[in-house]
Amino acid sequence: MDCMYFKIDPMYQKDEFRRKAWISFAKEDAPLDVFNSELSDVTQEQYRIISSTANYDTKWEGEIGYDRRESYLDVETYYEKIPYTDYERKYNYSTKQYEQVPVTKYRKEERQRQVTKYRTVTDWFSRHGNHSGTASCFEYVDTMDTFDFLRLLKDFDADFCKAMSTADLEKDSSMRLSDSIMDMASDHLKEKIDSNLRKSLPGDRSTDISYDITEYTVTHTSMIRVPEYHTTLTYNGQTYEKRGFAIGKMRISEANIPNPESVEEGKKKLEQKRDLEIKERERKASQTIDKKTLPFALISWGLLLASIAVSAFLRFLVPVVILFAAAVGMTIFARIQETVVRQKIKKITDTQNQKTRTACSDACRDYEKNKRAELLNALNKKLTSLGLKPATEAELLDN
Repeated sequence: MDCMYFKIDPMYQKDEFRRKAWISFAKEDAPLDVFNSELSDVTQEQYRIISSTANYDTKWEGEIGYDRRESYLDVETYYEKIPYTDYERKYNYSTKQYEQVPVTKYRKEERQRQVTKYRTVTDWFSRHGNHSGTASCFEYVDTMDTFDFLRLLKDFDADFCKAMSTADLEKDSSMRLSDSIMDMASDHLKEKIDSNLRKSLPGDRSTDISYDITEYTVTHTSMIRVPEYHTTLTYNGQTYEKRGFAIGKMRISEANIPNPESVEEGKKKLEQKRDLEIKERERKASQTIDKKTLPFALISWGLLLASIAVSAFLRFLVPVVILFAAAVGMTIFARIQETVVRQKIKKITDTQNQKTRTACSDACRDYEKNKRAELLNALNKKLTSLGLKPATEAELLDN
């Protein structure tokens, strides 16, 4: 089949690519001494892309499902608080006696009730129909990394369309596509037809769909040659590539040179230091609580042991009861003191921890700002030495 042959000239000069390649290293947070290295000579390669469009008619049949909301009754379990009267022994200061006082308490009892719930059900019907449309495919012919192809697709914007409108256009019988390329294009077109048809089906869902393509006419096939720039950089014995299609926004491929002093690594160290500081503060707070409440605990244990000793050697009930009551009272007092101390120290510790977190956030922000400034400074020294336009801070943040 004859095809239209588009040869797109680069929209950027090699120096513009070289500049964007250096900027991309800075955007990737490469080590600062990378900018002491040199890029290899920029080379230009051509990639062939096939674009094909076809009109089609189809007849289909299958099961079409329509969703609807249906109510139904169900039984659910819940718990109800049931009041009841109980008696507690309390001391009456007026009569100076213990009395049984009625109090209202509650218990949970399991209950069941009928409720209305809703579910989505699907009604299925056998249906058939026709679908017509236009399918288009866009595939690379030459060997290309998938990420490079996705990067190229992002460049197919208004700038690329402008490039297409001014590109060299030839129509030559010698520019015939091979059967294998046409088969590939045809396979992708039919995949697109399948996708378009399923999206056009009525209802909410479908199954067992079969169809026949009754009409299939390829209306347009183009071979597009897209220019791509390529360069390399050697750093610490490793070679890193930079590529960029010289169209659209000329997005540059990533090199991702390892950087132990990167912004993320620096922030991670600051956050680790923050976490260790908070952990140490929590440990010291726990020790302080134990230290402040220990005397009360020792006294309560001492009184308890004394009551046991007295009961073992003396037969008098009154001293034993007094010592035991004192031990119980001291235990309760110790618990109260522990709660008060714990709340007080926790409040102080939480305030200090929040200050530490805020200080860490400020330090991370300042660290990132300073590192970005260092990167921009190193980058612009390199660009200036090459006679290229210095980069702006906005260019480092641009995605």
